[in-house]
Amino acid sequence: NLNQGETSALCDEAASCSCKTGDSFKTVTQYSDGEYIKETVGLYNECKCDFWSRLCEDTQVGEACDNAAAYCCGDYAFKFKDDSPIAVAYLTSPECYCDFYKYAENESGHKLQPRANNTGKPFWNPCGQGNWRSSFHQEKESLEAIYNATNGQNWRSNDGWRDETVDHCQWYGISCDDEGHVT
Repeated sequence: NLNQGETSALCDEAASCSCKTGDSFKTVTQYSDGEYIKETVGLYNECKCDFWSRLCEDTQVGEACDNAAAYCCGDYAFKFKDDSPIAVAYLTSPECYCDFYKYAENESGHKLQPRANNTGKPFWNPCGQGNWRSSFHQEKESLEAIYNATNGQNWRSNDGWRDETVDHCQWYGISCDDEGHVT
């Protein structure tokens, strides 16, 4: 029988044999006025994502789906007050956590558990939360990746693109909302 947040020795051994890499993520804790935040850093791992997501799909075992969500979707942070979690932010890919959350709940009735940052409680539903927006930096990086991947320098209209003196909301074909997020 496993304690909350633990994985079976067999699963841990299978993942390490399959990927030949150890966990390279860490947990960072920041304290402020009786509250603290525990954040994972570097949780995404492509090999472990592949391993755990296949195991999750094949077995629908909660532990496998918990690990799949963490290694596929990446970093998250919990805010605590009096050692009880009061908020969660899905830092890398809230949409990914939403997909895993719905899958685990619909296929096996399982509530995703944070394994890397053990809180003793399931994740809150990440679907439709207000923290879905990317940062401005992430949005600009995504636009630059699209530009590079689609041979943007040869587009008929690419005014402003990759010009560091022009805000990405002013690039040709891009529109942003009043807060400066790409729409």
